[in-house]
Amino acid sequence: MLIAANSEPLFRRLAHVIGRPDMLQNAKFEGNQKRVENVRELDEIISAWTNNLSIDELERRLTDADIPSTRVYSVAECAADPQFRHRRMVRNVEDGLLGPVLHLGIVPHVSDNPGTIRWTGPSVGQHTDEVLGEFLHMTPGQIQDLRAEGII
Repeated sequence: MLIAANSEPLFRRLAHVIGRPDMLQNAKFEGNQKRVENVRELDEIISAWTNNLSIDELERRLTDADIPSTRVYSVAECAADPQFRHRRMVRNVEDGLLGPVLHLGIVPHVSDNPGTIRWTGPSVGQHTDEVLGEFLHMTPGQIQDLRAEGII
């Protein structure tokens, strides 16, 4: 969870939400500059609170306290999220070898011109000869020898 409570009013609300109003009297946390200087200790205090809550409960408490926050998603969570799907930030794209595959959308998303994904990328080994020839200066014969030996 990303918690954005760096202003004084937000930090005050956060201190109360996590049950640590004593932080408001601690010189190490007076003002955002001091909080940044002591971020490790502050993160440990906040983590001690967040680690005891489910993500849903954490999100509810922060939302109820009007503290800006957002979940940090894994790739799997992005792929399953209805909003990501609705905005086409994750979408099915046809791959010539695999059929439909889940693919990242186009960023930034522009509603009036959302663009299309025309290609899912090269197939495995598609550029092997080019890479070995252009970057490693191997001859076609050397590349063929590697292929015959089962190295590539």
